[in-house]
Amino acid sequence: MLNSSLKDHFKSKKETTILVITDGIPDDEKKVKQVIEEASNKLENDSDLSITFIQIGDDYKATSYLKQL
Repeated sequence: MLNSSLKDHFKSKKETTILVITDGIPDDEKKVKQVIEEASNKLENDSDLSITFIQIGDDYKATSYLKQL
């Protein structure tokens, strides 16, 4: 879903805020980080894209992972 939302952002070229609600770590932690890094490198202005993660629950591993991002 994140990858799809990012593709939509770059097609529209409008300022975008993506809200991700999660209850744990993703199935592929490295891929999520890679997708975000690639999108960041494509931005003309930092203000063009905002990704906010909201964690539901108290999964320590998820908290640690989201802090890394």
